[in-house]
Amino acid sequence: MPCTSDYADPTAYEEFVSETVKNLMYLRRMLGINPSEELIAAYKKCYFSKKEGDKWTAELCERLNKLSKKDMEKFVYDAHSKKARNLANWWEDHQEADKARLAEEKKAKKEANLRKKAVSKLSAAERKALGLK
Repeated sequence: MPCTSDYADPTAYEEFVSETVKNLMYLRRMLGINPSEELIAAYKKCYFSKKEGDKWTAELCERLNKLSKKDMEKFVYDAHSKKARNLANWWEDHQEADKARLAEEKKAKKEANLRKKAVSKLSAAERKALGLK
């Protein structure tokens, strides 16, 4: 039996980044911005590091946040364009993920402040007994 490569399928993360790059290519084209060599190379890839994924996600998010209402309708919410619909789906999913991430960060900060406040009420001996500082 010959060797196969099915074990090397891209992960869901890599597929997400690939979609992000495709959406960024589409948006840049619609805005009249030529893609960089780096973006073109990413467009041809199917495996991405976290650093690369974060870079392309941040750029697409930033560009979408800067669009006027008119351009959002034209480039993102154009029901006649499959690429626009794909970008709209990506954008809505991204906004939900950002909302959840921000809520989690707020919760973690609140818990850290609560912990710091509680620990500050302990004596040095009590902190030592609990293995703190």
